[in-house]
Amino acid sequence: MPSSFATTKGLSQIVTPDLEPEGDFSLSFQLQDKRIANPYQLQAELGLTEWAELAVFRGFEPDEWIFGTEIGFVQERTLSPSIGFINLVTPPR
Repeated sequence: MPSSFATTKGLSQIVTPDLEPEGDFSLSFQLQDKRIANPYQLQAELGLTEWAELAVFRGFEPDEWIFGTEIGFVQERTLSPSIGFINLVTPPR
């Protein structure tokens, strides 16, 4: 029986606990209800090391940019405590 894998990428515009491997780049698009978050959003993540990544979220409605980073303290299959920082930038109207 084939197996499949899923991530929490794009969940409520946060940097997710599953870090991108070093050198890997991930690009995704989310289409979601505006009651959850920005309804149209691009997300890019870049693995810097095995324990750190950078992320950029680009929202279109409203126009916003969210820059983030995540540092993972432990990278185990069932345990991945981490700390993250994000900065919301909304262009002037």
